[in-house]
Parts: sequence; structure tokens; C-alpha cells
Amino acid sequence: MGYGGKVPHGMTTYLVIVLPLVRAAGHEVMACFLREPHDSARDLERQGVATRFINARRYDPTIPFKVAQVIREFKPDLVHATQVQAVAVARLLRGFGFRYSLLLHMHNLDVLPAPLRWANHCLPQPEQALCVSKAAMGPAITEFGLATRVVRVFYNAFDAARFGAIGPEEGLQVRAELGIPAQAPVVGRAARFCLDKANDRLVRVMPEILRRVPDAHAILAGDGEERPGCEALARELGVAERTHFMGHRTDVARIVDACDVMTVTSPADTYPYAALEAYALGKPVIGYRAGGMPELVQHDVTGFLAEPDDHLAFARFIAQCLVDRPLRERLGAGGREFVRRFTIEGHVRELLDIYDRTLIAGRSGRAAAR
Repeated sequence: MGYGGKVPHGMTTYLVIVLPLVRAAGHEVMACFLREPHDSARDLERQGVATRFINARRYDPTIPFKVAQVIREFKPDLVHATQVQAVAVARLLRGFGFRYSLLLHMHNLDVLPAPLRWANHCLPQPEQALCVSKAAMGPAITEFGLATRVVRVFYNAFDAARFGAIGPEEGLQVRAELGIPAQAPVVGRAARFCLDKANDRLVRVMPEILRRVPDAHAILAGDGEERPGCEALARELGVAERTHFMGHRTDVARIVDACDVMTVTSPADTYPYAALEAYALGKPVIGYRAGGMPELVQHDVTGFLAEPDDHLAFARFIAQCLVDRPLRERLGAGGREFVRRFTIEGHVRELLDIYDRTLIAGRSGRAAAR
């Protein structure tokens, strides 16, 4: 599981929700973090899921040896590996004779460096590989060398009821904190500030949004290395007074509720949770037709999608939604209907069935190899 720090990425958020339910179904579960201690571990431990930290640097050559020691101690029947490095380590150790069934969880659109791509193509195949979207299937095969027969789409779960459990006035309270009038049109973005999230795109289109909607405001929640640059950009473009940077927040539902429209600015996000969070609170989503976005945003049904480099259309769609309340309400209702299909209970039932089939396939493969 992912990197350390206070801000979990989407896959860690997913596992924090799902792993306690896997344990409740009768499985013994350990979450092994390759990197430094992570706040998400506390959530898991409170729910009875054991955690272990390798506490290694990125691309530390000792990671396989440290993971091997964890596996010798825990003796898992199945390893469920996520993230580029963990996937590689789990496959590598299988090649060195560790006898566990292997399930990979793929959510990357990365183009790997040629040596790393070649190395991945030489590693043993898993019993199954789950891709969080159709968009993730291509790289799973071309970059990670996974056989087509083991790859399938398995959309992540989302607990809409739990996320949307806030009071009716909480969005207005967030606006008050920021000095935003209760009736002002507000566009939002909630994500880590890193290059692949491209939060600067919302800042860059703010002048065009304000030209079309003079009383508009933008809220950007999140933190990371790109935040100072985005704040400087807002000052440079003269939109700093209308662009509110809130830093890292744990009350994301309140932030979403404070906005009329939510955006996903990532150029290639495989499965943006931010879209589902918006839908849970009846907010339209504006993004780009790239990565997994077309699988989550139905154009003119739950939101709008601009072409990948058409930032003017991105701004136009935002402005259109900000000024047209009936349109927002129609798209918001479409989003609420869409998000109902991502139930936690149904997802975990299917995941447990996948675990069973992965275990059976692994045992059969090992028996055939004897």
C-alpha cells in the first residue's frame, strides 16, 4: 500500500474501506506499506486489520528482501498487490519460489522506462489482475507485460451514503469561513497538489470563468508540492481574491457541499474518486475526455467533458453550469443515480469471490508444476 504521509491516494482510500470488511468476512488480513508510517494505518488498526511498514525509500533495492521477511512471518495464502513497486515485488518473489496466489490491482496509466518495462515482461504472471477502469487495461498489458487472459475490469467501490452524511448547513459554513457569499457561484477541486492532478488547470481558466460569471469563486482543497506554484499563478493572473486554497482537509464532503460544480483536472486519471464524491452530493462534474473519465462522467447526463487540450471548453462548461441552476440540478440528479451502482457491499462480495477463484487457480497451478 502506497506512500507515507497524511494524504492518502485513491487506492489507499479504497483499501481502508474494503480491508476491514474482508476481515469481517472471516479472513486474516495484513496491510503492508512499502514506505514510511501512514495515517491510514490507524484507521485500519482500529478496525482490526494488522499493518506493517517496510519504511523504505522509493526504489530501495532492499525492499524485496524486507517484503520476503514479512511473507515468511505472515504466511499469506494470497497476496493482493497494488502500486507499481509493490506489483513488481510481489511478482518477483513468486519467481523465487514463494507459494502464494497472486492478485494484482492495476490503476496506472504510466509509460514505464524501457528497462523497467522489459523487466516487468520477464516477471511471472499473476492468477488474476484487476484494472480499476478500461483505461488501465492497456498499460497493464503493454507496460507491465500481463497476459490478456488474466486481466479484467473491476471498478472500485464507493460508499456514497457514508461520504454524504453531513448536515444541511455545512456547505454554507465552509463558504462563511472563506468569506464567500451564500449565493455566489462556486466551482471546486479537491485533490492532492501534484503534477499528475494538474490543479493549475482550474486556476488558469479562472480569468475566463470570471469573464463569463463575474461573481464566481473557486475553492481548491488539498496540499502538496505544487500548491505554492498554483497560489503564485493565481496572483499572477489576478484571480487570487476569488481563488481559495484550503490546504489539506479531512472534511472533503463539506467542501464539495460548498460548491455548485466540481472539477477533475487530471489529464489521465484512471479512476477519479473526486467524481463519485461530487455525485454523492448531487454536484455535476466537469473534466476532460481522457483516462478513465469517460467511464465515470456521462456527457450532458452527469457533467461535461472537454477534449484533452480544450481548456476554453472546460471553462465554458464550468460557467454554463454555474449560471444555469436547472442544468445543475438535472446533472446532479444524474450523478446521484450513477453513483448508486458503486455499493460497498456488492463490491466486497465480488472481491471475496475473486479471492476464492485466485486461490483455487494458484493451487491448481502449483499442483500442475510439481
